[in-house]
Amino acid sequence: FTDCVFDGNHSRYRGGIFGLNESARLKMDNCVVKNNYAASGGMIQCGKNSMVFLNRVVFYNNYTESNNGWGVNIDSGDANICMNNVTSFDNHCTNATPGNCVSFNSDGGWLITNSTIIDRTPLAAVRGNANSRKVTVCNNIILNESTADNVFVLKVAGNYNDLGHNLLSFTAS
Repeated sequence: FTDCVFDGNHSRYRGGIFGLNESARLKMDNCVVKNNYAASGGMIQCGKNSMVFLNRVVFYNNYTESNNGWGVNIDSGDANICMNNVTSFDNHCTNATPGNCVSFNSDGGWLITNSTIIDRTPLAAVRGNANSRKVTVCNNIILNESTADNVFVLKVAGNYNDLGHNLLSFTAS
C-alpha cells in the first residue's frame, strides 16, 4: 500500500487489514490508519512468520474494546515488524483487560527506528514475548500517556541487541 488512508473501519472481530496468512508480506509506505475500531485485535492482524514493513505511516485514534484487545495498531502472534518513521498517537483500549492491551504487539522480531509512539494503553506501547527474535529500537520517542504503565515490555531473556538513543522507559522480565 502506498499513499493510502484507512479511515473509519469498524469490525466486530479484527480491524482494517486482516487475514495476513502465514509467511505473508505487507508493505505500507506513506499511509494513514485513523479512526478505526475493532472489538478484538488490531488494525493490522498478522499471521505466523509474516513480514510487515511500515515506512512513513501514521496511526491515530484507533481503538479496541474487548478483553482480547492485544494490539490496537498491530496484533501478531509471531510476525517480524520493521517500522521506520512511524508516528502513533491517541490510540487506546477501552474495557480491555489491562494485561492485554498495547499499541503494537508481536512475538516475532522488532526493528523500530526514527519513530514516535505516544499512546494510552494499559500494558505498554510496544510488547514482545518470550519467543521474540532480535529486537532493535533506535532513535525513537516511545511514551505512554499513563505514567503508571510501562512503555516497552519485552518478556525475553537478553534477546535484544540495541536499545540506544531512545526516549522511553523499559521493563524486561
